[in-house]
Amino acid sequence: KQKEIEVKKQTCQAIGKQLSFKRKKAANPLSSLIISELKQINLEKADLQISLEEHPLTSKGFESIRFLFSANRGHPLIPLEECASGGELSRVLLAMKTILAEKEGSNTLVFDEIDSNVGGRTATVLGEKLRLIAEKKQVICVTHFVQVARLATAHFAVTKKEEEGKAVTHIEKLFDKEREAEYERMAGRPESF
Repeated sequence: KQKEIEVKKQTCQAIGKQLSFKRKKAANPLSSLIISELKQINLEKADLQISLEEHPLTSKGFESIRFLFSANRGHPLIPLEECASGGELSRVLLAMKTILAEKEGSNTLVFDEIDSNVGGRTATVLGEKLRLIAEKKQVICVTHFVQVARLATAHFAVTKKEEEGKAVTHIEKLFDKEREAEYERMAGRPESF
């Protein structure tokens, strides 16, 4: 039994070392790809580094992974979860999903309010990026931004209504005039309500 435990321990260590090697090999190239994507979505001065902090072997390997981030030049890199705004987190997630979708060969990407906590020009830039992605992949995107919705090839309105005391969700494909009316409603124009 002791021999069996020792064999399992050696196997786990060997797998952990392989994982460490692959992580170390991938960390800098992945960081560079994410930075490149961030520059395209209105975070031109952002920096990101994947930090591998070594520790004794656990079920997750020989290291912990941290994403260090700075949105502005001249500021130190600190853990992403401690410094990024909601809009910055949305864009980092979009950058990562874009890169990983290419690597995984995924044909469909689903984004639920990937544009949350951004506005104005940044929403437009995100919409343009989503449209570029949609040239290669199917993109399903829930958005509240007219700038993003206008760039879609198909538009569905999702509404909730109470029916018999219960909230029910309705999805309706919109065409020409309906799309324009929905854009007006999304923009908050009172005559469209």
